[in-house]
Amino acid sequence: LCNTFASMATGGFSPQASSIMAYGSWKIDAIITVFCFLAGANFALHYRMLSSDRRALFKDPEFRFYSLIILTATAAIVLWGGLDGDIFRKIQLAGFHVVTIMTTTGFVTTDFDQWTAAGKYVLLLLMIIGACAGSTGGAIKVVRILLVLKSGYRELRHLLHPKAVIPVRLGSTTVKDEMLRPSNIFVAMYIIIFAQASLLLAIISYHDPRMTIETILSAVATTLGNVGPGFGMIGPTLSFAEIHPAAKMLLFFCMWIGRLEIVTALVMIVPEFWKK
Repeated sequence: LCNTFASMATGGFSPQASSIMAYGSWKIDAIITVFCFLAGANFALHYRMLSSDRRALFKDPEFRFYSLIILTATAAIVLWGGLDGDIFRKIQLAGFHVVTIMTTTGFVTTDFDQWTAAGKYVLLLLMIIGACAGSTGGAIKVVRILLVLKSGYRELRHLLHPKAVIPVRLGSTTVKDEMLRPSNIFVAMYIIIFAQASLLLAIISYHDPRMTIETILSAVATTLGNVGPGFGMIGPTLSFAEIHPAAKMLLFFCMWIGRLEIVTALVMIVPEFWKK
């Protein structure tokens, strides 16, 4: 029951200290993978699919891009992640962790800290990207990444055709600049805060040789995106217990600001907010 709620809420807390790896069952892994994948999609699309439009999920450009990222990341880890076992075992392990990390659930079924640098880098990117808008997942969100890519493509086309009017489309919907601007600013602010928090964490932990660059970057990414496990000193079989108290406060701030989606938290430090 706890694992079911933790999957659908993308919470990631399990009654077992070793998370899902305690069960040692590929069937449990498969069920959790499916439901975490669905939980990472927009819940409004689930309602539309159940009530009126059976193909609502597949018509949605964000869901299609979300699925593409998961398939691509799974394939990359299977090929270059250094996983053990036959091809089916590799797909199971890669698919499970790609889905649980991208949806910011954070369940683990193996020690992915033993994977290659390529495999861990893919997981780090997924921690930053996050799930779909309208889900309970954290991080940047897939739709914002999609809009940034489309905005960038439009600017490249503007260089070739300066006078052309080139709209940004999301499916059949034209996205106005008034909607693009806050989305792109959010992505920029997220990356800036990620970089600044990583630098501060490196400064705070300069005396601890266990706080490698891998540990630092994953610590900020996993807390800012509300994922859970990281790499190195905070790997899936370890915890944040031995991190410096000041570093814990910084990571607490990252969790708080990430859960409130940055802008909501930052607006509280603007003087005009308190005057109103």
